[in-house]
Amino acid sequence: MTTESTIGYTKEWLSEGQILCYRFLDVSHETVDAWSVDLTGELARWPADTKLRLIYDVRRRGVSTYALNTARRHSNLRPDVSGRTAILVNIGNRLVTQLIGVTIRGLSNRYRQRSVFSDEESAVAWLLEQG
Repeated sequence: MTTESTIGYTKEWLSEGQILCYRFLDVSHETVDAWSVDLTGELARWPADTKLRLIYDVRRRGVSTYALNTARRHSNLRPDVSGRTAILVNIGNRLVTQLIGVTIRGLSNRYRQRSVFSDEESAVAWLLEQG
């Protein structure tokens, strides 16, 4: 596992580099913009024949409307890349869980699956499932 820290989030490669994980420490515009640039670069370099496996860990700070709108724009990038995205939420924050659920259901991306989890172990297992 390699970890890179930047303003407001950390970036890690989990499961021997198979899963890209972003852990948000805050959801300020500055953080979301920095993450957006980073993710756009990762997506641009992602091989089309390799499944994209992402984790967004928002358990510490939740989400913002700005973050959700930015994530929505990213969901339509690289339609040639299939994969899965897991969002880790604090199960105690019902509003965040509902907001993320509504956003996920509203996305038009048919080439990558998304799901919400409260624990990382389940999210990683789901991301690594075959199929």
